[in-house]
Amino acid sequence: MRNTLYILISLFGSLCLSAQTIVGNFTEEKSNTSIKLIVNTDDGLVKMEFTGPSDVWYAFGFGSKVMKGAYAIAVSDRGIEERFLDGRNEGETLNKSIRVLSDTTVNGFRKVEISRLLKGKGDKYYNFPRSASDIDIIYAIGKNEKVNKKHAEKGTAVLKLR
Repeated sequence: MRNTLYILISLFGSLCLSAQTIVGNFTEEKSNTSIKLIVNTDDGLVKMEFTGPSDVWYAFGFGSKVMKGAYAIAVSDRGIEERFLDGRNEGETLNKSIRVLSDTTVNGFRKVEISRLLKGKGDKYYNFPRSASDIDIIYAIGKNEKVNKKHAEKGTAVLKLR
């Protein structure tokens, strides 16, 4: 009995030690937008925090350096939407796989916190990594809060999860 208890305690301890939280940040200073990813391998969830000016739309896409074929999350006057981008415009609105944790506006900035499973619901969703890695991202910021074809700023970057 004592050996069984020792084995169970050892297994539980090793499971606790193997759980990790991996964090990555990116800030686009010109447009005052930022993203923070917090990956929790224990529960298989990624928490995302987006911040940007409240008077414009903004979006971040994952796992790509181009719009065409990218999974993105857009924050706008329509709310928080998951999209599959086609390379020319706002793309296809996807069925929701995110959970909105908070959506607040303070001093002209809108901060959105959401969570989602690491594994996407299908081919049009991005699968977030379970370990430290680099993620190619794209970003776009609009000229107002209505999503349209006009970008005030756009670009690519690498988000480093560590």
